[in-house]
Amino acid sequence: MNTFKTETEYAINNIEYDSYRSRIEEYEDEFRTLSDSLNKVKIEELEKRGYSLITIDDIDMLVPEDISFQEMHTSLQQMPRPHNRRYEFALYYFVDEDDISIIKNSDNYKKVIYKRESLLNDILNVYKEFWENEVSKASNNIEESVVYLLAGIDRNISADKISKATGIDKEKCKGYSFDDEGYVFKR
Repeated sequence: MNTFKTETEYAINNIEYDSYRSRIEEYEDEFRTLSDSLNKVKIEELEKRGYSLITIDDIDMLVPEDISFQEMHTSLQQMPRPHNRRYEFALYYFVDEDDISIIKNSDNYKKVIYKRESLLNDILNVYKEFWENEVSKASNNIEESVVYLLAGIDRNISADKISKATGIDKEKCKGYSFDDEGYVFKR
């Protein structure tokens, strides 16, 4: 493992990154909001298809309106307790796979997915802008470039996204992350 302490500190102290970070944070906040919207759309669409949202022991579940109490009770006894109380597998435990496929083709669902994809492209464009305007001018080699990019935006991003933002071969962008002290390292 190679830690880039000097390069990380250089990027933090010498590269203008504030406006890029704040734009990324705004996009990420909007993305999280859209993720919540996506769950709401799924629930609304499934309710239109004959499911009801119920809560048992603070766990949300969509159940068919025509399910008998006995069927539901038997199924619940066989269901493992979810780790996450919200939007985990319990929410869709009783939902038929065909209904899931149908809602994924609904206009409302597709609109939210399109907005999310658009936001991901916006974030990638901020990475590219940061690369072109700040990092590429300050770096002398590939490793330094990747470290400056990650340290400047203060994000772990995939090798694929680094490559798309910088034009550097994806293989050369693999293995970078942050240690517990916030320094970029390469495995």
